[in-house]
Amino acid sequence: MESTSEALKIQVSGATANLLHTLKGYILTCRGTFNVKGKGDMTTWWLEAKRDDFTDPLLNTSASSGFPVSVSG
Repeated sequence: MESTSEALKIQVSGATANLLHTLKGYILTCRGTFNVKGKGDMTTWWLEAKRDDFTDPLLNTSASSGFPVSVSG
């Protein structure tokens, strides 16, 4: 999807947008439907920002083994 994106913008697929909508912590803008190489026509979204009041539930999780889990990046 990089070939249909714009410089310094994060473009995500509809599936990724749905996951981010479920978390309710990100601001997304529908970009529209584009022909994505190897995928055909897809509706894509811009990832605009993370909401200021959002705390990612995955960052405060421990694995069942008792070892802490850390996600970065």
